[in-house]
Amino acid sequence: MAYEIRRERLWGFSVGLCMALLPMYTFVSISVNNDTAIICATTALIWTAVRTFQQQQVSQRLLWAMGMISGCILLIKPTGIVVVALVGVALAVWQWPIVRRPWRIRWSRVRAIAYFAVPVIGLYSSLILLRILLNRASTGTSSVAGMNIALVPTYSFWAYLQNEYSAGGPYFFWLFVKTFWGAFGWLEIYMPDWIYSVMLIFCAIGIVGLVLGFVRRRQERRWTLLLSGLIIGQLAFLFVVADYVLSYAQIGIGLGLQGRYLFPVLAPILFLLLGGWHVLSGGRKSILYLAPFGVLLLQFASLTTIITRYYGITFGW
Repeated sequence: MAYEIRRERLWGFSVGLCMALLPMYTFVSISVNNDTAIICATTALIWTAVRTFQQQQVSQRLLWAMGMISGCILLIKPTGIVVVALVGVALAVWQWPIVRRPWRIRWSRVRAIAYFAVPVIGLYSSLILLRILLNRASTGTSSVAGMNIALVPTYSFWAYLQNEYSAGGPYFFWLFVKTFWGAFGWLEIYMPDWIYSVMLIFCAIGIVGLVLGFVRRRQERRWTLLLSGLIIGQLAFLFVVADYVLSYAQIGIGLGLQGRYLFPVLAPILFLLLGGWHVLSGGRKSILYLAPFGVLLLQFASLTTIITRYYGITFGW
């Protein structure tokens, strides 16, 4: 993804290494599970989407690939649905200027969208049909999702917002920093607090640089908006749909969000943060070398923490 946008292999290697060495990502992906699958699938979808949007002419193969990957995402885990939806919207918007052209060109663009939509609909509808058949066989009902969602919520969204606000800064620091960069075991093993503070500062500086780059560099605004939209959409899905609609609205208790639930858009997050630092450094490539090295040090810190916790070996922490 980073290479497709910047057209420099160093960007691809740097973002890829930062992602691979991230302690929380390593902890999640060390075993075979649907979290690992959804991260790989959404990252692949974002890469194929960026590659498609970079081309002058529509590639049928890439559109089929996007559709197949999107269908697989919907089968793997719902946390990737936002990426699929926003990529689909971006594809439709990308093709929208064609509507005033001759009908033959318009028809070719409609077919291009169909190349993406048909695999998605086909794969997901097969899952829905299978669920209906299984539920009818086991319960005699036609429930698809396997859960009951109240049409009239017991707890209002305003009450949910008040509950989140009352949790305060420590909760959001835990959510967006600790459980994003590294929380191990059953969220009971953490690195020293000063490490998380350093990572918070790193993110804050990266966001500042990102805003400056957005203001100063017009050629990068399209990708900044697209990738930022994916991140904001993922956040909205987690808080509004997963945490409120599926949990708090019915029982008054949140689902229990964690920072790793943002990993379907991990690649865009790291790319934008690294881009912000790149802007503040004046475009120096040394940042692209230092970033993976810094994440590697973070990985060493996480391993030291785990060894200390489980084996009682102290390193002066």
